[in-house]
Amino acid sequence: MKLTIDNIQVSENCILIDGITEIGKISGIWKNNLKPIIHKEYSVELTITEYYKNISCISDEYHGMKVDSKNNIVHFYGCCEDMDDEVYYIRLNLDWLEMVDIMDDYMKIKKGDFVSFSAKSDCILIYPY
Repeated sequence: MKLTIDNIQVSENCILIDGITEIGKISGIWKNNLKPIIHKEYSVELTITEYYKNISCISDEYHGMKVDSKNNIVHFYGCCEDMDDEVYYIRLNLDWLEMVDIMDDYMKIKKGDFVSFSAKSDCILIYPY
């Protein structure tokens, strides 16, 4: 996924970034020894350490992301492309397939279903490559 950095906040133990992708805005923790540069585009991968809202079906056929900056939550929207016993494979964009852990209390999602899930910004780790 391509990400362009809009904002950088440095705290004692992490760098929190805000950025824009082809499908919307994102916020998370920068995981690299080199500090990011504002307005620079990076190729990145995500790791979501904890979900704020478990995956659920939505009625709209929508791919995207929205940031609720007041509550520091990122909402993801995509299509379930596949699944196995541990994860759902959610297509968020042509070049972005996110693996979402299946929770014990998961709702039965089927291939082709459009879904949403959410995570707090400090649970989204952003790795440039």
